[in-house]
Amino acid sequence: METALAAVATRPGAAHLVTRVEPVLLPPRAPGSVRLRMLAAPINPSDLITIAGTYSRTVFPFRPGFEGVGEVVEADGDAGLRLGSRVVPVRSAGSWSSVRDVAVGDCIAVPADIPLDQAATSFVNPLTAITAVEQFVTDRRPVVVTAASSTIADHFAALLAEVGTPAVGVVRSSRSRVRRPELWSAIVRSDAEDWRLRLGSAAADAQVVFDAVGGDHAAVVMETLARVRLLVSYGLLSGEPIDTTRLRPRVALRFLHLRALVHDGDPTLLRRRFDRAFALIRGGVLHTDIASTVPLCDITTALEHAGRGGGKTLLRVSGPTVRCSRGR
Repeated sequence: METALAAVATRPGAAHLVTRVEPVLLPPRAPGSVRLRMLAAPINPSDLITIAGTYSRTVFPFRPGFEGVGEVVEADGDAGLRLGSRVVPVRSAGSWSSVRDVAVGDCIAVPADIPLDQAATSFVNPLTAITAVEQFVTDRRPVVVTAASSTIADHFAALLAEVGTPAVGVVRSSRSRVRRPELWSAIVRSDAEDWRLRLGSAAADAQVVFDAVGGDHAAVVMETLARVRLLVSYGLLSGEPIDTTRLRPRVALRFLHLRALVHDGDPTLLRRRFDRAFALIRGGVLHTDIASTVPLCDITTALEHAGRGGGKTLLRVSGPTVRCSRGR
């Protein structure tokens, strides 16, 4: 039986302490599935939060990796995917693996002109940002975006600029680097003494907040902005939920998770949003900075450095290899 290498989180905890690369057996490919040789996969905050045990639905041992790009190496004749073509697998984790099997309907074909690193990061952040702006931005009043130094916040700012809506960013530290400052109408650093005054001035007319932080930070942002009517939560970087008792009664709280779009949404809409993401990547509107590229075998090093250096850590996988020792 064929073997592959896969990153496995053995229990909830800090990712670099509980995740290791192990050989796994690959059963025969089932009809209706596609076998992929994974090429590259980023480390996202959503991966780290899941490994930490934030979500009760996660079962350990757990194979992480919600995003990545792979090459088709085996498929049914009527799958509609040619051998050697690149696809993005959706609807399941497991992209931190050298080889994986995915249902053919869960594969999104990647245009040949999309660079490997951008193909590997074309799912989680681009589709979340595209979905949020399409659903919740209805006018040109300022939109507030927390965690403004993140890659997805840069996506938000670029998409808002496309529709002529000012983006006001909030970062939690003066050390945070905003990727493209020219996209923002204002950046407010919440470690400054007067930050709430500055935020209230820059976003006085804002009706919408896109929040990836949660916890006390989100609550204070909302307390500062008297006119906001909608808080869209799409992440919990703080590890803490939003205290809804601190929200004004007229504020609507909406949760935006790709899981709902991918698992419960319209497949045609999903593919349309991927098409738009590829077009925006091709045009340079959306771009993901890669801080470092690390072999899958060095998963501990990769996880230790994830989130540092102003960009994504990308795991590179070139197929099964015997150079990783068990438990590496």
